[in-house]
Amino acid sequence: MTHERMLKEFGVPRRYVHLDPMKLKLDSFCENLGTYCRSPVVTKWDRKEWIAVSAGPGRGKTAWLTSVFNQSVEDKLNERDDIWISDNGPRKPIWINELQMHMTMNRLGESSAGSRSAYLQSLAKTPLLMLDDIGAGTTSEFKRTALQYIINERYNDDRRTLITTNLTPDEFFNLIGKASSSRMMEMCGNFWRIKGPDRRLERRSHG
Repeated sequence: MTHERMLKEFGVPRRYVHLDPMKLKLDSFCENLGTYCRSPVVTKWDRKEWIAVSAGPGRGKTAWLTSVFNQSVEDKLNERDDIWISDNGPRKPIWINELQMHMTMNRLGESSAGSRSAYLQSLAKTPLLMLDDIGAGTTSEFKRTALQYIINERYNDDRRTLITTNLTPDEFFNLIGKASSSRMMEMCGNFWRIKGPDRRLERRSHG
């Protein structure tokens, strides 16, 4: 199986499977993140800290953090071919955005509490998780509880987590509550903020 095909199986969208943090054209938003965005520590698997990025639409947060996800997968595969197998079966990394998560939970339905619980547990227990565009949709108590569960379980198990959001840090903390915010900040240190114009609109305006 090719590396790109494997990333697709882990949930990475087709337009992002080729991204590498050391080759990504970071131009305008790199200066907002400083040398951190090209630092080898970002892709070092043994680094326990999480990475959380806050930015408006089109600033490049998903592309940059997905490149970190991709490199983390590749680095670990270079160490062991069977890294995604455990005594309990496969344990694949997961890339998912909020809309996909919301649609999956809706599909499982209110009557499938066990299925919903198993689905949330899969997100909580995967060795590497990227949650993209958290807070992009409407907020419900169930969504808030689901995020709190995922964050708290991953904190307790020391599992690497990557998060992007369109919300400001304060808005995000309000979404997940004080206890989960405290745990998340222990793992992240702080949100990385990406400023600047919407790069998609700029590309469109320049033809």
